[in-house]
Amino acid sequence: MAKRTTFWILTLAGIALFGIVIWQTIRHWQWLDEHGLDGLVALDVLALGILTLVIPLHLRSMMETATPWGMVRDVVVRGVLMMLAFTAVSFFLLLIGVLLALLAQMKRPYLLLPALLILVPIGLSAADFVRGVMQRTPANLVWSWLLHNFKLYYLLLIQLGTIPIAFLLFPAGFFLQIITLVEEGMRFFSAKTFDSMPMLCEWTNVGQSTCAPTLISFHIGHLILAILGAKYGEWFLDKAADGYAAGLEWVGERITY
Repeated sequence: MAKRTTFWILTLAGIALFGIVIWQTIRHWQWLDEHGLDGLVALDVLALGILTLVIPLHLRSMMETATPWGMVRDVVVRGVLMMLAFTAVSFFLLLIGVLLALLAQMKRPYLLLPALLILVPIGLSAADFVRGVMQRTPANLVWSWLLHNFKLYYLLLIQLGTIPIAFLLFPAGFFLQIITLVEEGMRFFSAKTFDSMPMLCEWTNVGQSTCAPTLISFHIGHLILAILGAKYGEWFLDKAADGYAAGLEWVGERITY
């Protein structure tokens, strides 16, 4: 009987709290809008509504094993942690919105990606801290931030390094090899005198005296790099994957769960 009474008290208290929050939000909406807090509060109200629906289901699942006081403590602790997590996520989204608006006013849209690369690891480590994924200590917060930075930047570095290089060495490089060889063959076997330099020399803006060495260096150098890429590319990716796994393990061992 005590558990059933506790169940109904907690359920009705959650519904009443949700109703009071909606009433107060509507009452002070103009002030929230003027101070730019409307989006943050709206997301928190939505989170509280979801929590109000989840509480009865969670309480029913623990009625057989938990005591009435255990039910109260569990609901309060989980509810506070969920609201803190939603608030942190909402604040992070609000921060991104403010950043976008600020960059638009500054007319510096190219700064968006670097700003997000800085903010995303901070948001992820803060979410881990709030959700209790790890022990809530300052050291864990720092190591979690480093872990998310390593995951993000290491993968970006590998992708931004290997994909453009592979594209330049193979499809783009061999295409340029073919068209320059065709052009050079036409110039060599044609009796016509060409006023302009070969296309590759025009693109690289080299002089007449250095055009021939430039063409030879390109043809030989590209073939050497392509052979090295084909031979050692898979080995490099394997080493990069091993380094990624080792880095994750090294940083992860310093986080206490």
